[in-house]
Amino acid sequence: MEWGERIRVDRFRALPVASHHALRAGTLPGAHRDPFDRMLVAQSILEEIPVISIDETLSALGASRIWE
Repeated sequence: MEWGERIRVDRFRALPVASHHALRAGTLPGAHRDPFDRMLVAQSILEEIPVISIDETLSALGASRIWE
């Protein structure tokens, strides 16, 4: 199944990176400096969408996280 079909079937939505996400990512506290992780956390916070990840550092930065 191609990606677009998978998104439709599973009822996902694409979430583009916007400037307010980038600004929030840059102001997150903590020593975790991975820019991709920080962007995920910023989007999780601002869009009120949980991140599906086992990485506990995302929760420490403020993301709502599924997959304990």
